[in-house]
Amino acid sequence: RDNIEALAKYMVNPKIPYCKVADPAVFSEKVFSPYLKSKNKKPTIGLFIFRAHGFTDNKIPFTMNDAADMWIGLKKELESRGYAVEFLTSGHFGDEAFMDYLIRTRGVDSDDCVFNINCPEDLIGRISSYKGVVSCRLHPSIVSFALGVPSLGIVWNSKVEGFYRSAGYEDRLKEFDVITGRAVMTLPEIANLAGNKLRIRGDKEAGGILYLKGGDLQDEFKALNRFWKYKKTPVSKYFNEPYFEEKYIVHLY
Repeated sequence: RDNIEALAKYMVNPKIPYCKVADPAVFSEKVFSPYLKSKNKKPTIGLFIFRAHGFTDNKIPFTMNDAADMWIGLKKELESRGYAVEFLTSGHFGDEAFMDYLIRTRGVDSDDCVFNINCPEDLIGRISSYKGVVSCRLHPSIVSFALGVPSLGIVWNSKVEGFYRSAGYEDRLKEFDVITGRAVMTLPEIANLAGNKLRIRGDKEAGGILYLKGGDLQDEFKALNRFWKYKKTPVSKYFNEPYFEEKYIVHLY
């Protein structure tokens, strides 16, 4: 799948053919076709979570609390759009411990959680029933790709990028200079959800999140991860109508 140069160094018999492939799991639909399921009656999105300190362990400034806020915020957003949501883990004990934390401290219903999907037949069956998938883990993303299930891969190392480049779909790797939105989420929620999609961070002239938001924002500013900086500009600076009083363009960078 990757680092084929290292494999070549250990080849004893030069007559054995070898080549680089995107990943064997791209054949999931053909190999596991008897285990495919019909879509759930209510459109369901599967969220494959990641261990609590997985981002910070990989030098990404995204804490356990940031990750918890992201998953809870995403769940609320999806449910507001009419989707059912299931949280899943696919084998790593740290992922299971973090999901247990979400149940115990963040109000996630255990009935909405599926622990320890280790069996490939179960993984294929579950993903095939979903309307979409969001995953930090690589193989749920690859299986979703193989089954034609729309998926969003949250990148925390080079594996996800490497897969899409190997499969010839580099155009599906998206980073952005600027992300915009309006007051659907709190500032910490949108920062945690979209922050790792930005190509540029920490430069107020070059990129960031532009968010339209109203009211007293001090508590939301205080709740932001310490890595974020912000600038607040009154919309009334540009428009005089009463509607725009106490509304702001917030720039997070």
